[in-house]
Amino acid sequence: MIHFYSPRIAITLSFVYRSITVLLLLISSLLVCATSTSAQTIRYVSTTGSNVDPTTANSWSASTANLQGAINSLSATGGEVWVAAGTYKPTTSTDRTISFSLKNGVTIYGGFPASGNPGLSERSPASFTTTLSGDIGVVGSTDDNSYHVIYNPASLSLGSTAVLDGFVVTAGNSYTADNSNINTKGAGMYNDGSSGSSCSPTIINTRFTSNTASYGSGMYNNASNVGISSPTVINCSFDNNTSAGGAICNDGGGIASIGISNPELTNCSFSNNFTRGLGEGSGGGIFNIRSNPKLVNCSFISNVVGALGMGLGGGIYNFEGSPLLVNCRFVNNLAVWYGGGIYSSGTNSNPMLINCNFVGNKAVVGTGGAVNNYGSNIKFVNCSFSNNTADTGGGAIQSSGITQLTNCILWDNGGDNTFNGTGLTVSYSLLEPTVSGFIDGSHNLTTTTSPFISDADLRLQAGSLAINAGSTVAYSASSGPATDAGGNVRIQGLIDMGAYESSFVPDLIPILYTQPSTQYGTTNFTMVMDVFELNSVPTQGLVTVYITKDPLVSLSFYPASTTVGGHNVQNGNWTFDGISNDNFYLLTTTQAIVAKGKKSFGLTGIATPGNSKGSFTITTTIANSNGEEVKAMNNTDADKIDYFKQ
Repeated sequence: MIHFYSPRIAITLSFVYRSITVLLLLISSLLVCATSTSAQTIRYVSTTGSNVDPTTANSWSASTANLQGAINSLSATGGEVWVAAGTYKPTTSTDRTISFSLKNGVTIYGGFPASGNPGLSERSPASFTTTLSGDIGVVGSTDDNSYHVIYNPASLSLGSTAVLDGFVVTAGNSYTADNSNINTKGAGMYNDGSSGSSCSPTIINTRFTSNTASYGSGMYNNASNVGISSPTVINCSFDNNTSAGGAICNDGGGIASIGISNPELTNCSFSNNFTRGLGEGSGGGIFNIRSNPKLVNCSFISNVVGALGMGLGGGIYNFEGSPLLVNCRFVNNLAVWYGGGIYSSGTNSNPMLINCNFVGNKAVVGTGGAVNNYGSNIKFVNCSFSNNTADTGGGAIQSSGITQLTNCILWDNGGDNTFNGTGLTVSYSLLEPTVSGFIDGSHNLTTTTSPFISDADLRLQAGSLAINAGSTVAYSASSGPATDAGGNVRIQGLIDMGAYESSFVPDLIPILYTQPSTQYGTTNFTMVMDVFELNSVPTQGLVTVYITKDPLVSLSFYPASTTVGGHNVQNGNWTFDGISNDNFYLLTTTQAIVAKGKKSFGLTGIATPGNSKGSFTITTTIANSNGEEVKAMNNTDADKIDYFKQ
């Protein structure tokens, strides 16, 4: 019986099955939620609501305009507040200290039509904009705006059941020269988990725009004095916010009063945020101090720091924190001085970035176009860097700490100016031949042609040297996700370098034969591989077969062989390499495989079980120059080879 499969096909089928399973679970969850919703208390809020008693706002016809009153009216057992499209302000007075606040057990939904009798199925935050605005004084003037559009004090002890979903939060202003009090931070939302308290609400489908603060113009998470402030933020955007530090600021407290501010952000974007004032300004997107946030599928685009002075970290400024970034993008961010994409400092800082892209970031007069590492320990796994620039060094990375790159691609970042500084170790990565200034950690490749579709599109083009050239072991050791930066299955046979896994349709199918299937003691055996061309055109370029190495097995190749194990082979058309790769035997050919035809090779092997018994599987992966790849496991004679001591 012949056993072979294409991992891309197998993965696709598995994905479909999982999708169906997830869909069924989701339907079940929705039914449960629908049942739960029908039993919950709902308050209705609209700009035209005339009900002065929020406790009786139990329908759209009886809606109230008092949003905070509707939130407060719900009991500790919780409920929902449905808010129709329109603009809502925390006060009708000019008192800048009055803000909206969330509540445990209460989900606040925006995005309902402003007319009719809509239900959840008619809700659309994108179509029916529901705005929470701090523009409480003279309309259009920011000087008298609310310090915080939303302020969640420590006394509320908010957890994940306090939910805001489907709003625009705008026009908060807490920017002053004195940044020592809460009224200078968190103009959009201030989450106060300081002094041993906790404040970790859930924010979904919400846009934070045009807010101004000294720190955390969109959101400030305060966990100082041994507190906790770790909100969950999903599908949110932060744009056109202004501060000295961050559209989001995560504050883990001073060195003597460290707390926990580890928010989780998923599918969020940071764009066109910038710093103001004549000071240095740091972290256009996120200002992170002694905090360990997790970011998944987030983007940082066109953020600017230090327009009027020294600027650090156009996308992210990190001090003594250990953020984890997975499948994130940094595009066209700018720092006047250091770290166009990211600036990280502190010996206790250990950021990890997996499947991330850095494109077109710039340090205008300083170093580190994409990243500036000042004393941190940063690891990059399967990241791609393209067209990043720095005026005085390190178009891609400036390092004065420990910087490790594995399975990465660096292209068009200034050639010999790509790296600058010390402590840079590069392994299993693809670079231009002119790149220098790093420690060679082995298995690096060089190329004089771009591996990418374009400077802006960092997916791999057909024939890229990065295909099948990474370390799967290193990726797995870093707990890399199952999908790449584009949401495709990450490991398909051999892992590619860079943030994206190639997804070309395979046209080559291998069939593997091994015999005998049962071995006693030291045993000679044979292995034959037929490589079939399925399409109506012959192959072009290089075809590579990878055969896994096993410490119990030694394989040998004889170029003159025409028959191995009773099968006809064309060993003379193949080149064998059993030395250069620690994990695989490599066989390559540039001989075209004719349409619907095949080319075969055979090897002889010796299995040496010693005093042990068990089984091993011979696995091969085949790839052509277009990146097409399939895998075959074992043979017509057995699913595995069993071995026994003599």
